[in-house]
Amino acid sequence: SNGVLGILISTRSLVSRSASAFPKALASHFSLIGIANLSHFRYRLFSEARSPTVVIFARNLAPDLMDPIWTYSPLLSSQPVGQHGHLWTIIADSGDIEHHRLRDFLRTPNAWFNLLMLRPMDRRIALRVNAVCTRRSLSLGDFMRENGLRMSRGGSPAQTGLPDLLLLKAGSLAQLGQEGFGFSSYPHEDLKQHDIKSSFQRLFSGNVLLVPRSMNDIRFVERPIGFSSTFNAIHFERGNVDAARQRVLEALARYLSSNVAKYFYAITGKSWLLDRARLEKNDLEAIPFPVVMPDDEFLGALLSGRETAITQAVADRMGFDDFFCQSVHEYSEFRCGFEDAQLPERSLSPPTKEVVDRYGRMFARSLSEALGGRAKLEVQTGLSKDLKHFGYMLVRLEISGMKHEAKTDIPSPRPDAPVTFTPHSRITYEATTNTILVTKPWTYAAWTLERAFSDARNATGVMLKSGSRA
Repeated sequence: SNGVLGILISTRSLVSRSASAFPKALASHFSLIGIANLSHFRYRLFSEARSPTVVIFARNLAPDLMDPIWTYSPLLSSQPVGQHGHLWTIIADSGDIEHHRLRDFLRTPNAWFNLLMLRPMDRRIALRVNAVCTRRSLSLGDFMRENGLRMSRGGSPAQTGLPDLLLLKAGSLAQLGQEGFGFSSYPHEDLKQHDIKSSFQRLFSGNVLLVPRSMNDIRFVERPIGFSSTFNAIHFERGNVDAARQRVLEALARYLSSNVAKYFYAITGKSWLLDRARLEKNDLEAIPFPVVMPDDEFLGALLSGRETAITQAVADRMGFDDFFCQSVHEYSEFRCGFEDAQLPERSLSPPTKEVVDRYGRMFARSLSEALGGRAKLEVQTGLSKDLKHFGYMLVRLEISGMKHEAKTDIPSPRPDAPVTFTPHSRITYEATTNTILVTKPWTYAAWTLERAFSDARNATGVMLKSGSRA
């Protein structure tokens, strides 16, 4: 009766949009111990396996809402990989181990996805994004409902009444040269010769925003065009599409192709991080679109702005600060390379000064928040003189009511100093001088904003273990 269960199962059984029955049954029949999310090893874990995998550990006991559950979601950048790209062992990176309660998995329909798939920093942003969208009705779905827009999917020849040759499919856009708002090689006029079924007549009549489920090559199409279920299309349900309406669809096309929208795909799309293959209609409707009216000035910013300007405009509209903008920039520049269980090419490249400075600011901010804003932090970063290929960050804390020795040099931690170690960082705390020393590999993957967020959390734990009054 007190047996222990360990199973390997597809990650989709826990986190996909249709996966509700299995996690519900699991949480109601067993006392969960921990879940190792090995999705990022999907192409390297087993020689012939391609499905993303989680390992579930549970006891055959009645569950309790306060049951502690650990989760472990490692990335390839923290693991030893052989010459041919396959793992030869799996290191337990304490920086990627989190501790929750069973109730945390049952709070919302998205909880399993949020806790297993999102990094801690991204999860925090996703929760805030969801709160703002819900409170102020700022999702793409909200905008469409308020302004007479609808998102519909294409169909098969039997469903649409069009022959297969007239229905665009995956890869079709690459075969059709684009001129103006139409496709020069597509026989638009041929649609008039066919009896299109009534439910698709308006959808195929043109003036639609054609959105592949792969989210590549999003385009406004003015002339009549047919397409398969590989595509969704956003269109006005009634009335003609005048210049103002066309401007809305063109601005929406620019937004859905922007870096900030792609970041939203990652933190809201249930299957986007797993395989980067498609974004379902419900996930797309849930992403933020901070526009209220069709004549909103934000549309002009979309049509004329650069990526940084679009991200900043979204942040301003939603009340987010500069760290949101930096997170979007870092994701589009580097961390998107982890999607579909890949390893970004720049992972092992040396970080730039901008990357290191950005890491330091995020670490200081996160640590200050953890200390209740009472600390003044002085951050110093650089390359280690003693260890090749390693960098350091020294953080000196000045906390009200605490006395410490003044020091200006880089300290050598005592053997008994509190320490935490992960493949991305070694963190020590010296209570007498109230300093934190973080030693890290001199690689891009070790100096991201996401790692700074996790390292600050680990540093807080080291300080608490030391018995510090901080």
